[in-house]
Amino acid sequence: MTATPITTRLGPDQARLKELMRRLAEATSTEAPILSVYLDVRPEAHGEQPGARPQLRVVRDRLDDIADGLEPHTAASDSFEADRRRIEELLESEELDGTDGIAIFACDRIGLWEAIRSNADFDTQVTAGPTAELF
Repeated sequence: MTATPITTRLGPDQARLKELMRRLAEATSTEAPILSVYLDVRPEAHGEQPGARPQLRVVRDRLDDIADGLEPHTAASDSFEADRRRIEELLESEELDGTDGIAIFACDRIGLWEAIRSNADFDTQVTAGPTAELF
């Protein structure tokens, strides 16, 4: 009796994720920062404001810090502000219900926008640089 070979063929979701990760790894921007946002969007289950998402404040504070480091009225700041608006719109939407974590990769200057919802929570962090921060 011969063993049945295990397939290495990816399912449709795995193949899409692999292609997305490849594109993100290849994305670079020297004129404007690529934002990488990992966010735990699970509502708080206890405390003074059950159902609130306290990590949203962490993201907004970090975006403020990044904005403070950019020179106003430049390609970098214009791109950042477009990305920030889009991120804020997503975070204020109800599209987060039923999601534990979200990863966002954005750089308006190079046409990059990817928002990946996950059933796994992430440690909340926001980075900005010439490439996406991938884990």
